[in-house]
Amino acid sequence: MGLPSKQQREAIKTLPVARSNQLDSSDYLSSFFVSMLSVISLLLLGPLGTALVAAIGPVADLRIRNAFIQPDGFNRSGVLAGGVLPGPLIAGQKGDNFQLNVINELTDDTMFLSTSIHWHGLFQKGTNWADGP
Repeated sequence: MGLPSKQQREAIKTLPVARSNQLDSSDYLSSFFVSMLSVISLLLLGPLGTALVAAIGPVADLRIRNAFIQPDGFNRSGVLAGGVLPGPLIAGQKGDNFQLNVINELTDDTMFLSTSIHWHGLFQKGTNWADGP
Protein backbone atom coordinates (compact mmCIF):
# COMPACT_ATOMS: atom_id res chain seq x y z
CA MET A 1 0.00 0.00 0.00
CA GLY A 2 1.59 3.26 -1.11
CA LEU A 3 0.84 6.87 -0.47
CA PRO A 4 -2.51 8.24 -1.65
CA SER A 5 -2.50 9.81 -5.12
CA LYS A 6 -2.96 13.55 -5.62
CA GLN A 7 -6.59 12.93 -6.64
CA GLN A 8 -7.23 10.91 -3.45
CA ARG A 9 -5.63 13.63 -1.30
CA GLU A 10 -7.85 16.27 -2.93
CA ALA A 11 -10.96 14.13 -2.34
CA ILE A 12 -10.05 13.78 1.33
CA LYS A 13 -9.62 17.56 1.65
CA THR A 14 -13.09 18.18 0.23
CA LEU A 15 -15.03 15.84 2.53
CA PRO A 16 -17.89 17.74 4.18
CA VAL A 17 -17.54 18.07 7.94
CA ALA A 18 -20.53 18.94 10.09
CA ARG A 19 -19.87 21.84 12.42
CA SER A 20 -21.59 21.93 15.78
CA ASN A 21 -23.64 24.97 14.69
CA GLN A 22 -24.90 22.99 11.64
CA LEU A 23 -26.37 20.15 13.70
CA ASP A 24 -30.06 20.22 14.47
CA SER A 25 -31.87 18.65 17.40
CA SER A 26 -32.57 15.40 15.51
CA ASP A 27 -28.81 14.85 15.13
CA TYR A 28 -28.32 15.23 18.88
CA LEU A 29 -31.31 12.96 19.54
CA SER A 30 -30.05 10.20 17.25
CA SER A 31 -26.56 10.47 18.77
CA PHE A 32 -28.07 10.20 22.26
CA PHE A 33 -30.19 7.22 21.17
CA VAL A 34 -27.15 5.38 19.76
CA SER A 35 -25.19 6.06 22.96
CA MET A 36 -28.00 4.79 25.18
CA LEU A 37 -28.46 1.71 22.99
CA SER A 38 -24.75 0.95 23.35
CA VAL A 39 -24.92 1.26 27.14
CA ILE A 40 -28.02 -0.93 27.35
CA SER A 41 -26.41 -3.54 25.08
CA LEU A 42 -23.32 -3.67 27.28
CA LEU A 43 -25.40 -4.04 30.42
CA LEU A 44 -27.55 -6.81 28.98
CA LEU A 45 -24.96 -8.69 26.95
CA GLY A 46 -21.93 -8.15 29.20
CA PRO A 47 -22.62 -11.14 31.45
CA LEU A 48 -23.12 -13.33 28.38
CA GLY A 49 -19.66 -12.37 27.14
CA THR A 50 -17.99 -14.37 29.88
CA ALA A 51 -20.20 -17.35 29.09
CA LEU A 52 -19.17 -17.19 25.42
CA VAL A 53 -15.45 -17.49 26.23
CA ALA A 54 -14.14 -20.99 25.54
CA ALA A 55 -13.88 -22.56 28.98
CA ILE A 56 -13.33 -26.13 30.09
CA GLY A 57 -12.92 -28.00 33.36
CA PRO A 58 -12.59 -29.27 35.88
CA VAL A 59 -13.19 -32.56 33.99
CA ALA A 60 -12.73 -32.33 30.22
CA ASP A 61 -10.91 -33.45 27.09
CA LEU A 62 -8.38 -30.97 25.71
CA ARG A 63 -7.65 -31.66 22.06
CA ILE A 64 -4.36 -30.37 20.62
CA ARG A 65 -4.65 -29.93 16.85
CA ASN A 66 -3.25 -28.01 13.90
CA ALA A 67 -5.16 -25.15 12.34
CA PHE A 68 -4.35 -22.18 10.15
CA ILE A 69 -4.12 -18.96 12.16
CA GLN A 70 -3.25 -15.32 11.43
CA PRO A 71 -1.97 -13.83 14.71
CA ASP A 72 0.02 -11.17 12.84
CA GLY A 73 -2.04 -11.02 9.65
CA PHE A 74 -0.06 -13.73 7.84
CA ASN A 75 -1.66 -17.15 7.40
CA ARG A 76 0.34 -20.00 8.93
CA SER A 77 -0.11 -23.41 10.46
CA GLY A 78 -0.28 -23.35 14.24
CA VAL A 79 -0.87 -25.62 17.20
CA LEU A 80 -4.10 -24.90 19.06
CA ALA A 81 -5.30 -26.22 22.39
CA GLY A 82 -9.05 -26.68 22.30
CA GLY A 83 -9.23 -25.22 18.79
CA VAL A 84 -8.80 -21.60 19.97
CA LEU A 85 -5.98 -19.08 20.30
CA PRO A 86 -5.15 -18.36 23.02
CA GLY A 87 -6.12 -21.70 24.53
CA PRO A 88 -9.34 -22.16 26.49
CA LEU A 89 -9.85 -20.92 30.01
CA ILE A 90 -9.60 -23.84 32.42
CA ALA A 91 -12.08 -23.01 35.16
CA GLY A 92 -13.06 -24.58 38.43
CA GLN A 93 -14.03 -23.84 41.99
CA LYS A 94 -11.98 -24.06 45.17
CA GLY A 95 -11.71 -27.72 46.14
CA ASP A 96 -12.31 -29.07 42.61
CA ASN A 97 -10.16 -31.94 41.40
CA PHE A 98 -9.08 -31.49 37.79
CA GLN A 99 -9.03 -34.33 35.32
CA LEU A 100 -8.00 -33.06 31.90
CA ASN A 101 -7.41 -35.67 29.23
CA VAL A 102 -4.98 -34.17 26.68
CA ILE A 103 -5.56 -35.69 23.23
CA ASN A 104 -2.83 -35.22 20.61
CA GLU A 105 -4.46 -34.70 17.19
CA LEU A 106 -1.47 -33.02 15.50
CA THR A 107 -1.23 -33.88 11.79
CA ASP A 108 0.99 -31.22 10.15
CA ASP A 109 4.18 -33.14 9.36
CA THR A 110 6.09 -29.88 8.74
CA MET A 111 5.96 -29.39 12.52
CA PHE A 112 6.66 -31.60 15.53
CA LEU A 113 3.86 -34.10 16.02
CA SER A 114 4.66 -34.67 19.68
CA THR A 115 3.40 -32.24 22.29
CA SER A 116 3.50 -31.47 25.97
CA ILE A 117 1.41 -29.27 28.22
CA HIS A 118 2.81 -26.77 30.71
CA TRP A 119 0.19 -25.53 33.17
CA HIS A 120 0.21 -22.12 34.80
CA GLY A 121 -2.14 -20.55 37.29
CA LEU A 122 -1.07 -22.85 40.10
CA PHE A 123 0.42 -21.47 43.29
CA GLN A 124 3.99 -22.74 43.69
CA LYS A 125 5.01 -21.23 47.01
CA GLY A 126 8.56 -22.39 47.70
CA THR A 127 8.70 -24.63 44.61
CA ASN A 128 9.18 -22.08 41.83
CA TRP A 129 12.43 -23.88 40.93
CA ALA A 130 10.25 -26.79 39.74
CA ASP A 131 8.16 -24.67 37.35
CA GLY A 132 9.89 -26.11 34.29
CA PRO A 133 10.94 -24.63 30.96
